[in-house]
Amino acid sequence: ETVTWQDSNGWLPLHHACANGASGEVLSTLCDAYPEGKIAQDRRQRTPLHFAFFRADAAAPAGGEGGLDETLDTDVTVSFDDDFSSGGPGNGFGGRGSNRSRLSDGTGNSMADIVSLLSDTGAARLPDEGGMLPMHYACAYGTSTAVLDVLQGAFPEAIVSREHKGRTPLHLAMVNAHRAASPAVLRFLLSVGKGRNIVDVADNEGHLPLYLLAMASRFSPDQPEARTNAARCLRMYLDAGPKASADFLSALQALPEWLRDTAVVTEHVQKVLNRKIVRQFPTSILMMDGYFLLIIIVCFSYSSLYHIDYQFDRANSQLPNGWQIPVVMQIVGGGYFLLREMVQVVALVNLGTFRSWLTDSENYLDVTVIFLVFYYGALMASPEEFKGVNPAMFRNGIAVTQLVLYSAVISFLKSTLVDFAVFVGGVFYVVRGMAAFAVCLSVFLLAFAQMFQIVYTGDPLCDTEVVDGEMIYPNHTGYCFEDFPHCEFKFSLLKVYTMMMGEIGDECRYSTSTIAWVLYILYAFLVVILLSNVLIAIVTDSFGVIRNERAAMVFWSNRLDFVAEMDAISNFMRLVVFRGMCNKDQGGGPGGGGGPPGAPPGSRLQETADGPATVVSGSASHPGMDGSPGDADGGAGGGADAEDEHETFR
Repeated sequence: ETVTWQDSNGWLPLHHACANGASGEVLSTLCDAYPEGKIAQDRRQRTPLHFAFFRADAAAPAGGEGGLDETLDTDVTVSFDDDFSSGGPGNGFGGRGSNRSRLSDGTGNSMADIVSLLSDTGAARLPDEGGMLPMHYACAYGTSTAVLDVLQGAFPEAIVSREHKGRTPLHLAMVNAHRAASPAVLRFLLSVGKGRNIVDVADNEGHLPLYLLAMASRFSPDQPEARTNAARCLRMYLDAGPKASADFLSALQALPEWLRDTAVVTEHVQKVLNRKIVRQFPTSILMMDGYFLLIIIVCFSYSSLYHIDYQFDRANSQLPNGWQIPVVMQIVGGGYFLLREMVQVVALVNLGTFRSWLTDSENYLDVTVIFLVFYYGALMASPEEFKGVNPAMFRNGIAVTQLVLYSAVISFLKSTLVDFAVFVGGVFYVVRGMAAFAVCLSVFLLAFAQMFQIVYTGDPLCDTEVVDGEMIYPNHTGYCFEDFPHCEFKFSLLKVYTMMMGEIGDECRYSTSTIAWVLYILYAFLVVILLSNVLIAIVTDSFGVIRNERAAMVFWSNRLDFVAEMDAISNFMRLVVFRGMCNKDQGGGPGGGGGPPGAPPGSRLQETADGPATVVSGSASHPGMDGSPGDADGGAGGGADAEDEHETFR
């Protein structure tokens, strides 16, 4: 009779036994004594089968946080331990701290045997209060393919079932892709779900499983196992051929750089990008970007020279006839880029991926170009109204603007030419890898600049006079001492820097001091000869990595950014037209609010791979990675709250 008693949380002894890792023999005895207990649900609608995935032998350790001796393979059924969150000593609830896996011993104690025992009366079909089936739990925590096969046999529709936030088991497997068992789980889901488009199912927020992987895969380089598992899951997901929707491209952009490099070299992603970029809209935008950028540079260069002369000498100079035309043209060009950027921002907000705009440094370059073009365009368009502008500041600002404009040209070429993309990527890669060299070089330059200054401090060589506006050295004559550089630190530092670049000068400059002569020889050896050759070696090796190993990654990453941007704009423009048609059909009444007739509020348009757009409903709930399938208000064996003890989502 005691096997039928529930505690205050609605737990039967069978719930406790499953959660605390009881043997198959114990579980079988409890099930024989009370068969109805297999489908009994606690206060949160969880069955003992849900609790079975809290066991230590149900899942794999989080990548990089636990040991793993086995090599995962689809033909080998292995059950792994789990540390569920951040690890810690075992507390009797899920058996934390154990990193040993075990194979089925044939006594009914394997995880597959236990799941088979608990699911034979329909428990695999029963969701908890969040709508999560045991299959959701299994995919979230990670388990063996044998266990998944048992659950699939008990309820074939489980792999496409959605919990209350719209997430399928594939969503939960992807958000936990760092776990050691996740690649096997993903391979099983993709194999069984082949032909059912599970890779294209979005949750209530419109997020694909790929997006949840992007949000969860924030692992540092010192977690190689987690990165390896996540990369394997990503490749399998992409090999399944998800549709090339705007959400898919946005999810690719959201991936951390180390995962995006993996994604862009896959055959499916490259086919998608090539198919997208040859369409009329991206091609026309690319050409317009180039034309307007060229117009801005030519008109800005032409008009700025006349306006600089006019700012410095208003009395004796005047602007040429028709000077307004190039100014107007550059403002029109700035207006084009402003409109393009605004549409892009609105489109990304509509997709819910505005964060990708914030994390793209090239967008800040675009905004800078727009601001400077409009600012100096306004100054040039009304020169009489800006008489208070400092001419020197105006001239310096024009020079900075030219630098920004030509940087935009480099950015434009990078997205169109493979060789140029590789070259620019190589430059940035080399610069990032020169941190240690730059520090070492700075130390040497500062040291020698200061030593040369100290040697000549108080020396008669630094006693100068100004005669007819020129500095002379009354104590020394000859070309060796003209404009002697080491009397002040700033000039000394500049001289040692230019000497490193090859401007050695005349050796007789240091003939008045033996110590200066020694320092000069030492400087020539350490900096001019040694460090300069080290710099050449670093640049050669680093650029070789980009050219030989990362060339494809660099180019396809740039193409992904451009295609995703164009696809978001195209999708948004299609949405605007679609809403306009709906409003027109409904007479512009209150019911026409931006979606199709009968569509729920908050609906949005999502482009399919090659066909027309489809309507996707929105939701205010977050698809979060902070919920947990394991949650109880109390538990046996020292486990207080299963939601805290068994955190599934990062």
